[in-house]
Order: sequence, then structure tokens, then C-alpha cells
Amino acid sequence: SAAIMQALASQAQDIFFPPGTYLVQDCLVDKNNKRLFGTKARIKSPKEAGIGFILSGLDLTIEGLDFCTSGASGGEPSGFIQVEASARDISIRNCGFIGRYSAIRGSSLLSEADNPTVRARRITIEHNDFGNLVRPLYLFNMDQVTITHNTFHDAINDAIRLRRMTGKVIISQNHFRDIGSSSSNNTRDFIDTCHS
Repeated sequence: SAAIMQALASQAQDIFFPPGTYLVQDCLVDKNNKRLFGTKARIKSPKEAGIGFILSGLDLTIEGLDFCTSGASGGEPSGFIQVEASARDISIRNCGFIGRYSAIRGSSLLSEADNPTVRARRITIEHNDFGNLVRPLYLFNMDQVTITHNTFHDAINDAIRLRRMTGKVIISQNHFRDIGSSSSNNTRDFIDTCHS
């Protein structure tokens, strides 16, 4: 994480992850105009409760990375990527996510989300694969969101949960397979929305 944080703090706009495995936890991406991308690069979080990348800047792209969990579980479940309320123009595409509570989450429900005027804006999530997650997308406190051409499979709960959204939300041309826990015979919605 230290080397990655150093790269994120640099003036470089493109940060390339060569093939390999990277342990990443709580890496704050608060600089603007950054593109994190890779080929056959696996991003692992060392514990279940950690967050990989925390996005709070403007014009940020995460592309072509594979996210998975490693190490012992414990603590409050969270996501691989957390989008803070201050984030703008975020694109997450061509990534793979497996084995975590959520792949992508919104900012804390107990902080920025209590201020209805502060919202992450213009979030695009496209061409990703979400597998074996409890709830792949748990998005809240956002404005202008596009979720398209993703594959959701083997999710324990709903694939997409939206809360406190404003503006236009576009969900189109996604593929859903085996959503909901088969062992408990509970049926789950592919998409669960609620204003509050």
C-alpha cells in the first residue's frame, strides 16, 4: 500500500499495475485526474473489514483490475471501493470483483449522507464482473449514476441496492444470474431501491 499511496500522491495521471498481486487497504484517492489500470493485476485487501480504494477526487477511473479478499475475516463488512460524497466523474470499468461483502459502496451513511446537499456525482459503472458477493453494489447519496453492461452472479442478497439517490439513474443491459441465497429459500430482488 505504501508504494501505491506514493504513486497516487505523485503528479502522474496514469498509474499502471503490471501483472501480479497487490495488497491494498484504505488507499485514499483524493487527487484529481487519476487513472488506475492494469492487466492481470489482482488487488487484495488483507482483511475483510478493510476498504481497498477510497475515492474522493474528481475525474477518477479504475479500469482492468481484479479485486478479491485475502486474509482473516472480522470487523464490519465493507467494500473494495468506497465512493465518497465529494467524488465527481468516477468511472469503474472492465474490473472483476469476487468474495467480499460489497464491491462498490457509497460514502458513510452516518456522515456525508446526512447532508442531502453533498452527493457523489456522475458515477459510471460498466463492463464489470461481480461474483460471489453478499451485495455487489450498495450505492447511496449519489446523483447521476449509470450502471450498464455488467454481469452480476452468485450474490447472496440483491445485486444492486440504491438509497438516497437523486438525478438520473440509468440501469441497462446488465446480466443477472443466481441472485439470492438458495440455502435459505429467500427470494431477493435484482435491484432494490428506496429513497430513505
